[in-house]
Amino acid sequence: MNKEETMHNLAKLQSRNSSERTLLAWIRTSLTLIGFGFGIPGILNVLQTEHIKNLPSAMRNIKILGSSFIVLGLVSIIVALIQYRLQIKQIMHPNYKYKESFHLSFIVSILLFSIGLFAFIATL
Repeated sequence: MNKEETMHNLAKLQSRNSSERTLLAWIRTSLTLIGFGFGIPGILNVLQTEHIKNLPSAMRNIKILGSSFIVLGLVSIIVALIQYRLQIKQIMHPNYKYKESFHLSFIVSILLFSIGLFAFIATL
């Protein structure tokens, strides 16, 4: 194996490792979103039973908020896995050329903004 092939293989290895780190970061982010989704309604349940007695409409909104965090976390994991597989397939191709693709973080940011806006409106 000549020096050029070695450098090419090293670059592919670095790209693959970078893709794996990105996937792991998305898994951590998704698990955090899912955790928020489970935690938010639990906190309201404790508040409702101990301090506040009748909040059915707020409870419904909080359940929607929690469910949307869970769904966003699950969808993020699925999309991150698909994106990872496509990137690895592209990297392993003999004539690998970088291609711009969609950015999962941008889409998740928009969805999180929407969820936050819903939560803000629901608290008014």
